[in-house]
Amino acid sequence: MKHAIVAATLLLLAACAAPQPRTDVDRSANFTRLHSFAWLAEDPLFQPGEGDRAVSLLNRRRVVEAIEAALAARGFTPASSRDAADFTIVYSVGTRERVSGTTFGDGFYRPWSWGWSNYGRDMNLDVRSDLEGRLAIDILDAASKKPIWHGVSGDVLGALDLDQSGVRLVRAAQTVLERFPPR
Repeated sequence: MKHAIVAATLLLLAACAAPQPRTDVDRSANFTRLHSFAWLAEDPLFQPGEGDRAVSLLNRRRVVEAIEAALAARGFTPASSRDAADFTIVYSVGTRERVSGTTFGDGFYRPWSWGWSNYGRDMNLDVRSDLEGRLAIDILDAASKKPIWHGVSGDVLGALDLDQSGVRLVRAAQTVLERFPPR
């Protein structure tokens, strides 16, 4: 019984673990000179999507506030204007359907088959379709307008997660920006 409780606790912790964000960095960029930030445009959401994939205005505001708070916690300050900023920020949110499949036999051995005639028969195909949500944050050098840092976080979403998308987006923004500036 004790082992079952420990196994269930470990399984629950693994399910709650946030996916590790991935980042890409321009190694020639000087991150030590970055102190102030601004948004690249009035609407910092790049490719907002349409229909069911559109991001609500509430979630847009939540992501902007989460990014600003995460940068402030790391010592960066908002600039008075884009021209006065050391770097600019843009983000994108999206979903995509991920399809995966597995084939397996039925487990029965049939010695009465002749040659290769049974190959490919009695095979089962398990197809799974998941919806993956992603948040990407891009940071550009304000002077040169060139991208210097990119961070992305994605996770499989269920129906309940779609209802809690704002919370997940805020958590993803905080997790991605833990890796900025690069060490």
